[in-house]
Amino acid sequence: MEILIIMTETNFVMQHPLMEKLAPSMNKAKHMIKQAIEESRLIILRHHNDCDGYCGALALEEVIMPMVLAEDDRRPWSRFKRLPMTTPYYDYGDALKDLMSLKDSLKFKRKAPLLILLDNGCGEEDVLALKRIRQYDVDVLIIDHHIAYEKIDDYCDVHVNPRAVGGEGDITAGMLGFELANQLGKSNILYAAFAGVADKSEDEFVNQYLKQVPQTKEFLEKMSWCFDFEAKELRFMDNDCVKDFFNEKQEATVNIIWPELEEKIATYKRAVQKAIEKEDLGKKTLLKLKLDEVSLRGDFPSRGKVIGIAHRLFEGPRVTIGYGSDFVSFRVEDVPFKITEIKSLLKEKLPCGAVSGGGHDYAGTLRFLPIVKNEVVEIVIDYIKQL
Repeated sequence: MEILIIMTETNFVMQHPLMEKLAPSMNKAKHMIKQAIEESRLIILRHHNDCDGYCGALALEEVIMPMVLAEDDRRPWSRFKRLPMTTPYYDYGDALKDLMSLKDSLKFKRKAPLLILLDNGCGEEDVLALKRIRQYDVDVLIIDHHIAYEKIDDYCDVHVNPRAVGGEGDITAGMLGFELANQLGKSNILYAAFAGVADKSEDEFVNQYLKQVPQTKEFLEKMSWCFDFEAKELRFMDNDCVKDFFNEKQEATVNIIWPELEEKIATYKRAVQKAIEKEDLGKKTLLKLKLDEVSLRGDFPSRGKVIGIAHRLFEGPRVTIGYGSDFVSFRVEDVPFKITEIKSLLKEKLPCGAVSGGGHDYAGTLRFLPIVKNEVVEIVIDYIKQL
């Protein structure tokens, strides 16, 4: 698409050189959304169903909907849809569902719909769904902070990602969603603070938001557990109940959920302490955990959170790996671990393993066929020992 851009000054709440580098793509994203609203086009906002994804999506929803209503208040639901996704990538099944709405929009309005993907969309696993979507006259905006597939820009119109300008994942998708929403209207800074705390953003980034909200970091950490618990129950449902975490019901909602979760977390901690294997590798520590032994499929905490519990039981440079029959997850602290390197290595050595996945260098998950599980674990451990 051709984005009509009038260059304007971009004032971000976060003051950082990376945000200045992101200004051109953020400006394009801003005008892409405004143009879609002014032209009465359908906007579908897809986001990951975790704290970070929800924060960015809710921030955008709260500024986009009033703009949509100002243009046409008769059927706003036919102009804007916010839909969570349970997978950390744009699933092909979700893409087919979206195509039904997008095709109807094209049929009756003859104007290109806009698909926004937030907190996912930039990985290699997203490409197939994006290719299918791009068969139709659909504009695609990706707002993400994960490691991007090198050719992802071929499948979208605008890609906002701190990694594209030399950053890491610490400017999270929720922060980006807030900053973009704040360019379109007035957004709640709590979304950015909460997203940063929940996604373990470094202090130099998240503290700029934290100092402007009344909630403490400790409270927001507790709230992130409660939020993820509720988001897990909602799965892919579009439900406004999660907004209670950001309104006057916030403290009461956390107080209802937290006592139950606190007890469960304590139980999982004890299980992890019993099961974890620790290996001293000199300047770093390797921690190994068989997640099938200390977690229940479909239960909360998720397996990703269980490996996080294990990782935080220790200090210093370390890599924690948790694995099951068809996946291996990583948590990394002060070790030059590269998930793209180990992924390429596994794909090269195990071409029959159907290795996929990604995330961040400090937190990610790779999937594979169960038949190569033992070989995957051996290769991963050998890679970590050589770092």
